Amino acid sequence: MTTSQLTVAAIQMKATPFTKETNLQKAEQLIEQAARQHASLIVLPELFSTGYAVAVQDQALSEPIPGPTTTRLHTICQRFNITVAGGIIEQSSVAGVLYNTTVVISPEGVTGKYRKTYLWGDEKNRFRAGTHTQPLLEAASLKLGTQICYEIGFPEPARALTTAGIDLLLVNAAFSQKRIYAWDIATRARALENGLFVIGSNQAGTDDFSAFGGQSRIVNPQGQVVVEATAEDQAIVTEIDLSETPLQRQDLPYLRDLK
Repeated sequence: MTTSQLTVAAIQMKATPFTKETNLQKAEQLIEQAARQHASLIVLPELFSTGYAVAVQDQALSEPIPGPTTTRLHTICQRFNITVAGGIIEQSSVAGVLYNTTVVISPEGVTGKYRKTYLWGDEKNRFRAGTHTQPLLEAASLKLGTQICYEIGFPEPARALTTAGIDLLLVNAAFSQKRIYAWDIATRARALENGLFVIGSNQAGTDDFSAFGGQSRIVNPQGQVVVEATAEDQAIVTEIDLSETPLQRQDLPYLRDLK
């Protein structure tokens, strides 16, 4: 395997609302499946540990970063020498202030986090919006950019992250079945227009509140879906070659001709 080759995974799962321990156990099992298929970078859905529609218990389910969930993920990252990115309800240092946050954990511990900036629907009543200055999250010698769910429809942050030098765009989501058409188009569009790989992890299944669309996927720089989940709980794994990124940007030079 050359240095440009990387095995990556997206986890698709049904996250049962309010049942953190059940969800964490399921996530750990799926992470282990992916790791045993040699995945070194694994992406989990938005709010995977709590379920999405848990507004009445947001405070009770929230955690600081680092905290119990990141500690458990750190353990599995150390065990398999992997990097994991996933979404949780973050309890900030300001009393009562919560964020919808993607956190990146490597064998060294928490290496970065991103707080959702563009909040969907009643998320505006649940969470504080993050900063519009998106960080580059570094892990395993990679520069990672993140968008969360609804944000995949905003091309400007993805372009800003690309011009800042990210190697991959990670998308954690709880995208509904009703609007899965937007997920389908936007994940491919962000990959194509920026000439990079997109790893999209979405919740699946139904609960008493929501029906999620699944279609967790890995998209190449040409905007083609390389692999897509078909089961409610599934780890999809594939090897990607990051040398495709500069080649695609030469073939379709959007970034070069950007004014």
